[in-house]
Amino acid sequence: MIRQYQSLGAMVARILLIGLLAAIATFAAATRVAAFQPPSFDFGDAPEAAVAYPATGILGAFPTCKVPQPPSWIQHTNFGALFGPTVDFEVDGNANFCMIQPFFPPYDQDECFNDNDAGLIRPQPFTIVAGPPLNVVPCPNSQGTGLGANCLQANWGPNVDITVRNTMPNQAVGYVNVIIDWDQNGAWGGASQCPTAAAPEHVLVNFQVPNPYPNPLGPAAPLSALLPPGFLIGPNTGYVWARFTITERQIPLPWDGSGSFEDGESEDYLLRIVEAPTAVNLAGMNTEFQGPAAALSLWGTVAAGLAALATAMAVRRRSAAR
Repeated sequence: MIRQYQSLGAMVARILLIGLLAAIATFAAATRVAAFQPPSFDFGDAPEAAVAYPATGILGAFPTCKVPQPPSWIQHTNFGALFGPTVDFEVDGNANFCMIQPFFPPYDQDECFNDNDAGLIRPQPFTIVAGPPLNVVPCPNSQGTGLGANCLQANWGPNVDITVRNTMPNQAVGYVNVIIDWDQNGAWGGASQCPTAAAPEHVLVNFQVPNPYPNPLGPAAPLSALLPPGFLIGPNTGYVWARFTITERQIPLPWDGSGSFEDGESEDYLLRIVEAPTAVNLAGMNTEFQGPAAALSLWGTVAAGLAALATAMAVRRRSAAR
């Protein structure tokens, strides 16, 4: 009887060992297949299933990686519509780091600022680096400037701009969409309330880029030259994740930042919103301190105003003396 139980135990052990070896072989084969998939799509790199905002610990649920459930991400093949100097191709989001858990950090592995891929001109964005704790710092090559002040208008050109190029086949028109997480909840969609109006997170909707653009053809050119409409910045200060997307077709609404497209590119950036008192509203334009040059220009304006006021007061005193 004892020998029978020993024999049965040995048989069970062999079955379990065979099953374990089969599972290991299957996993290894899947890993090899994933590792050798040709990189054929452009993906985003906003954080998913990872901290999006270190100050609050809010996790990002931005549609970036193919692995988390439910699956939702953005991907593009590319035939001529892009931001910046070039577009790179991956197997999964965050420049393939979505295939490795944890997916983040590192952050912003697809593009960050003024590199071989990024098209953003202004504001100069931020990224998150591992600590502990996680820290928000300017991207490499970036001074870390702000988009503007909460609940004020942002205009293309002074506040935000990105270079874009459209040479898609058959003279296809491109469509640019931009979505920003105003409420800092780690997902895109909806709107946040300012005192004067609601600020939709989908700030630029299916804005057309002609083909060819630029014309005559050359390097990617600023989107602001096409005069996209400005938008209201949300009520919260601090950092917000934004996705800039160009596609070969209009994006159905409402949009959460996901989708699969035959052409185009998506670029994700961590931007900063400043307190309203640190911005000056000149002629209806939200102008934030963007660096030393802007600060000097601002103080020059203030000084000129004070000088004019002093001159006017002196004239009044002379008039009164007469």
